[in-house]
Amino acid sequence: MLFRRFIENRRGDFVLGALTNFDKRIFNLVRELQLDFDFITCSETAGASKPDEEIFKAAIKNAKMNENDKATFLHIGDSYEKDFCGAKSAGWNAILLSRSSDDPCRQKSFS
Repeated sequence: MLFRRFIENRRGDFVLGALTNFDKRIFNLVRELQLDFDFITCSETAGASKPDEEIFKAAIKNAKMNENDKATFLHIGDSYEKDFCGAKSAGWNAILLSRSSDDPCRQKSFS
């Protein structure tokens, strides 16, 4: 699995977190899958869901960073509205992940 190799081989060059609209069960799931995240922010504990800016602010806090660092964050997600637009509205960098070859977003460039 490419993602697993990526997180296992990182060398502290960056902070890696999970930002999800899932509930608190995500903590057990990540532990069971033995994924090595520096922080996890879920909508249940943040009291907000993507695309609400509050969940992105909670992630900054969980990463032990401050609001002035938000431009250094990169959010990768598969929902244009919730992930891409939510991150951009919060002042983050964003990448829209397209999993389908017939996805109309694959034909567009977002900057």
